[in-house]
Amino acid sequence: MLRRLKLILIAGVLAIAALLVCTWLDVPIHGIPAPSQAPPVEPGVLPAGLPTAPSASAQTATVVRVVDGDTLVVDRGNGDERVRLVGVDTPETVAPNAPVECFGPEASAYLTGLLAGRTVSLDPDPSQADTDRYGRLLRYVWVADAGTWNSVEVLLLSGGFAEPYRDSHSRKAGFDALGVEAQTGGRGLWSACA
Repeated sequence: MLRRLKLILIAGVLAIAALLVCTWLDVPIHGIPAPSQAPPVEPGVLPAGLPTAPSASAQTATVVRVVDGDTLVVDRGNGDERVRLVGVDTPETVAPNAPVECFGPEASAYLTGLLAGRTVSLDPDPSQADTDRYGRLLRYVWVADAGTWNSVEVLLLSGGFAEPYRDSHSRKAGFDALGVEAQTGGRGLWSACA
């Protein structure tokens, strides 16, 4: 039994490593667009009420590393800080005492490919506390691509890498609409984890 568990664990680690290497090398993986291939979400097709750029209160940070599909480590000039993306929930990959969930490695790999080493804009949500119960900053994250701002949360939801978070926040209605659209279209986790 123990030998079998070791083999399963090794296979899981190898699968995650393969996904990360493919993302790092920008090699397409069947069913998962590489960040450079993922079409940006056009502002004209966003649900009403979703902003198209960071607010005036947003702060610049450098992404140090991606923890999983909805958590990253950034540096705003004060050392490493953890950031939890507001309004999205991705399948778990690093939760203690919990198995890796379906499409979790893909969500983590996508976010790593999108943000690793990049400069981002961290946008607070006035309806949320500054940090969550784990001490992570609660922020919407924006990344610029060819002069256009892209909401990381919108990209995750639209691609089926995340589902809308159940708790209230200022962009909930728009994020819920994007989640329904991805689910209806069978994108990402909505077809892989049915």
